[in-house]
Amino acid sequence: MTSSLSAVDEVKENKLSGLRPVRVTTYSLSAILLAVGLALAFNWGFRVLRAATFMYGMTYATPPLIIRAYSRAFRHSIVTSDLWIQGRGGPLELRVIAPKDSPNAPVIVLVHGFAGNGIRDGLLNAFAHRLSQSGLKVVMPEIKSEKMLRIDRAAVGDVDDAIRWSAISSGQKVSVVGISFSGGLVVSAAANPDFADYVKATLCISGYNSIARVGLFYLREDVRRPDSQRYSETPTPNALTLIALQYLDELVPREDIGPFTNALRATLAQGGSLEVPAVRALTASQRVLLDDLLNVRTQAMRARYHAVLERNRAELDYISPIGKISQLRGSLYVVHGYGDRRIPTEEAEWTRAEAAHNGKVKVIISPWIDHSVLVPQAPFREKVRLVYFMSEMFDEAVDPVPLQRVKGLRAATDAKARRYLVSK
Repeated sequence: MTSSLSAVDEVKENKLSGLRPVRVTTYSLSAILLAVGLALAFNWGFRVLRAATFMYGMTYATPPLIIRAYSRAFRHSIVTSDLWIQGRGGPLELRVIAPKDSPNAPVIVLVHGFAGNGIRDGLLNAFAHRLSQSGLKVVMPEIKSEKMLRIDRAAVGDVDDAIRWSAISSGQKVSVVGISFSGGLVVSAAANPDFADYVKATLCISGYNSIARVGLFYLREDVRRPDSQRYSETPTPNALTLIALQYLDELVPREDIGPFTNALRATLAQGGSLEVPAVRALTASQRVLLDDLLNVRTQAMRARYHAVLERNRAELDYISPIGKISQLRGSLYVVHGYGDRRIPTEEAEWTRAEAAHNGKVKVIISPWIDHSVLVPQAPFREKVRLVYFMSEMFDEAVDPVPLQRVKGLRAATDAKARRYLVSK
């Protein structure tokens, strides 16, 4: 005997037989959503821990236990090699730190700031090791002018040579990271039209928008933010040391250049302190002049500084991001600390204003960072905010982008790039 059940009868039949199709569907959907949620949560947590590990490479502070555990569980073994390439300005030394088990790891070009040890600086190498242990190949170019604590437009060319070599040798677009003085420098390098297609992301940590404007800030001039309000902070003591060292021949008599060079270098080596033998060795009149040089006690010295900044305006603008943000082809991430007195926070605000309608530019100003390093205490919410910001940058850095996607680039046949490698 056969019968044709109506839709209502079919539902009743199923309920009686215990099938309950509506509930089965609900349970399945719930299970799927739970699985997806757990996967997303795990992925988000993984990304956050990876970014937090990256950030703690910016300080000698001991990371929290969960970050140490993550680092031990997931870090790559690394290998370090030093080599030379032929740059446009002559031989350029590189230090390469790479994961042993990832020959095609995505590349980050990490550029030091004013560091007497250059690519052998301890904190810089600790930072590079963290990046490489996270699965990135780190290329650090030795910037001679910055190692000598000098401002030189040739530094932009050195960074571009490192970018080109890294991209061509890996067959991928690269990320670029600059810290402090190099934070602004790398933006100028990445915006160079001849090299912009090699760069997928740039990270500026505690950098500047205009080094000339920073010079006026050091002189305690009436420097304004994009909203026309005055800069809120005052510069650190002896903030003019680097500018004074750069232009001594234009600021002091010729016979004082040698003694002042030694005194200023010794002061920088001691974190700005004037209690060093090289300063005590100066004559009484030289110490008076040094005080004027660093604190601008006289109008005559102020006028000399203004003349120096004006005469060297073209070079200072060349190494500054100001006016170049629109020329970047990749993303730009800017990280700055509230109350930074070395490179004032408002410099990041100028970059934000310049890129107001550019969705590829992201700026964060955080109380968890001072000048280039994490501070011991900050609100938990601000830590989460900064870590999430860094995780976005890191996601982009670890995502390989082949050069073949870039119109007009032929990595495999770039003979000029192959000639970059000179010796190992």
